[in-house]
Amino acid sequence: MKFKINYIILSVVFCLMYVLVGHGQIVGPYTGIDYATDYTNPDEGAPCDMTFVNASIGDADFINGAAEVPMGWSFSGTWNSGVTYFDGPGEEVLLVSLHTYTESWRVALRLSDGSTTATLDYDLTLVTSNATGTLASCGIIYGGPYNYERPSQLLDFADYVIPPGEGVIGIIFEPFADGAANPDPHGVIVLEGTEAEPPCDDLVTDVSSVEFCLGGEVTLTAESTHGGTITWSDGYIDGEAFRPDAAGIHTFTATSDHEDDCEFTIDILVNDLPEILAIADDSLLCVGEEVVFTGDGAVSYVWDLGVVDGVAFIPAATAIYTATGTDVNGCVNSDDVLVEVVALPPVDAGPDHAICIEETTVLVGAGAGVDGEYIWDRGVVDGEDFAPVETESYTLTGTDENGCVNTDEVIVTVNPLPVINAGMDEEICIGDEITLSGLGVEVGDEIAWDRGIIDGVPFAPTETATYVFTVTSAEGCISSDAMVVTVHPLPEVEFTEDDTIGCEPFTVQFTSFSSDEAIYSWSFGDGDNGVGANVLHTYEGVGLYDVRLTVTSTEGCVDSDTYNEYIEVIPQPEAIFTYNPLEDSEFNYTYVFVNRSMDATIYSWNFGDGSPSVFEENPAHEFPQTANGTYYVELTATNDIGCVSKAQQIIKITKELVFYIPNAFTPDGDPFNNTFKPIFTMGLDVYDYHLTIYNRWGEMVFESFDANFGWDGSYGNGGLVDDGSYIWIIEFGEVMSDKKHIERGNVTILK
Repeated sequence: MKFKINYIILSVVFCLMYVLVGHGQIVGPYTGIDYATDYTNPDEGAPCDMTFVNASIGDADFINGAAEVPMGWSFSGTWNSGVTYFDGPGEEVLLVSLHTYTESWRVALRLSDGSTTATLDYDLTLVTSNATGTLASCGIIYGGPYNYERPSQLLDFADYVIPPGEGVIGIIFEPFADGAANPDPHGVIVLEGTEAEPPCDDLVTDVSSVEFCLGGEVTLTAESTHGGTITWSDGYIDGEAFRPDAAGIHTFTATSDHEDDCEFTIDILVNDLPEILAIADDSLLCVGEEVVFTGDGAVSYVWDLGVVDGVAFIPAATAIYTATGTDVNGCVNSDDVLVEVVALPPVDAGPDHAICIEETTVLVGAGAGVDGEYIWDRGVVDGEDFAPVETESYTLTGTDENGCVNTDEVIVTVNPLPVINAGMDEEICIGDEITLSGLGVEVGDEIAWDRGIIDGVPFAPTETATYVFTVTSAEGCISSDAMVVTVHPLPEVEFTEDDTIGCEPFTVQFTSFSSDEAIYSWSFGDGDNGVGANVLHTYEGVGLYDVRLTVTSTEGCVDSDTYNEYIEVIPQPEAIFTYNPLEDSEFNYTYVFVNRSMDATIYSWNFGDGSPSVFEENPAHEFPQTANGTYYVELTATNDIGCVSKAQQIIKITKELVFYIPNAFTPDGDPFNNTFKPIFTMGLDVYDYHLTIYNRWGEMVFESFDANFGWDGSYGNGGLVDDGSYIWIIEFGEVMSDKKHIERGNVTILK
């Protein structure tokens, strides 16, 4: 079945050159381009008994928005594989595929005997994807979208020699991915009118160029091998150069008047010159600014004056720049653009100057015109006060009415204030001198103190005051510092005592009238010292003593005072006495006391026996005439200021132990000698007495603890004992000592 394609805008052009070389012919390349200007969609498919297939691109979505896209058509490897399709006359092969093949295609020639040969590999170029075109066949509309592709190279079989008697009737396309062996066409395009043309001989032709730009020349020559006369269409003269006057495809036909010569037709493509537009991104520039030149309307551009298309550069002066553009066809045109370069404004940031820290300054820009804009860095506002904290360079950016910008700098030197120190606050005592010397003074500085003080010269302030030290640096920066001199008064020095005269050792309580927070130092005049507001001191020697008190206040101020011959220490009286007689006797109760005291004027005697004190100097005293006695006699000697001395001696009056023990008694009831007991006249300790009497058999017949109770000769309830001798034992102590006595003896009872 044969099909014919309707509504094909772009067709396959086959320029077949049949040159007889031996017994074969050489197949030339298929060249030429049609531009689609109209696309229609088939509204119905051709019936199956007809030899037509309707195909149309329709509203194709062309890549890059191109308004004119070279076209033709073919078919995918999955649609109507192996079917032969016809294509009408055209100048390009257009492949219409239901699926996009990214791999290469195998392209082969189909000869008139039905065989294929001269296989070549070609890549395809996507013209547009997912277009809304349609295909129609056998009464059926096949809706898209479809992909439209074409070979990316010329289908050039120029080196292939066709066997004698054969001709090329079509081109076969097969994708590599199919994997089928040749021939397994996925699409065959059959060239119309190649099956039954009569044989003729080609003219020998020469075309100087088949494509050039408007304004270019072309020379056409043709020669008949049979000697025929050549005539060119439109009156062109063979071998004479001419210049086509319009752009487009110009067809020229050479005809020989010899019947065996073939007609020769050639299409010459005259490309229109591109409309070049020279573009500058800014036509008014400031000196030093960059500008970018770009051309439009071609594919490549060459600028004069060293400009590179699309690359920024800095013009040196106002100038006209020419861009020469070359399009895809190699056609050249040019355009000019004027760029005006204006001078930068003479921006002036003002003179450098210096200030002292904490001072303010004002920066005012000039040079960019009254209506110009002045912007400072570092946050500075033009014409407004600000206080820099350190030396800085400030940049002024000035913009004039043309928008041109220039800069200038000014250095504001911030001089530090003198780093000085008036010194630590001082505390002194009134009457002391002090010297004020400021610190931090550099060479060239001027210094001054207020209150008439001269630096480094001592003076004696009389009151607490603040003194200000001022230093002016060589740059005129001034610093001041102050210090306080506190003048403390001297402490009060005054004291009292509890007594100024006394006997040795004389203890005096000294009391200061000053504040208890002060420090007190005493000098007592006897070589000893003391500390404290209230002190107690004892003078050990006789004499007159100076007392000096030194008081140091809490502020460290010191004052002192001396009381001359303030303390008098007189000798302590010494009580001394003797007495007569010096030996004790039971018959001596009166004693004479001899007063030998020194440094005393008043005397008092206490004799220790309960008698009243006696104030005589040398008294005599009689002690009680009782039993033994020990008396502590004390003499108190007092001087005129009441100093007392006491002396004491012991006087013992001793009675002798005298007793008598009879050796017989007569308990016969008469008034005489009826009891037996010892007779003690003196010396017995009545509380230490024990009498026991034993018979000859050793029995105790009588016992008594009372010296006044004796034995009446009886023994218990048995009455009087028998006459005879009985043994007695007496145990007793003496009152004048702790001495113990045991006496034994015999007593005889006589009735």
